[in-house]
Amino acid sequence: MTNHEKNHADMYNDVFSTMENEKTAIADTPALLEDQQELGENIVSINKHNKEYMDAIKGKTKEKHNAIDYAIMLVNPIKSAVSSFGSKTKNERLKEIT
Repeated sequence: MTNHEKNHADMYNDVFSTMENEKTAIADTPALLEDQQELGENIVSINKHNKEYMDAIKGKTKEKHNAIDYAIMLVNPIKSAVSSFGSKTKNERLKEIT
């Protein structure tokens, strides 16, 4: 959730809480009771979708980190060989690359 989205979600929660605290004041207005019910359902939906999104991101981030670690593992032997060759041949450019 971006900061902008979080701010909106916080506002929705605050409005819902205020309506909950003032149930007796809005009890005589069926339209407000319906709006409160709808707002509560929308908040639940927003939270559900945000959780699903965050779970999906966590999985992709973990996969990305695993792929990077694997790529580094594959490149390290090549890096070592180039560095060793640079040292043996006194090739400063090859030693600098690694």
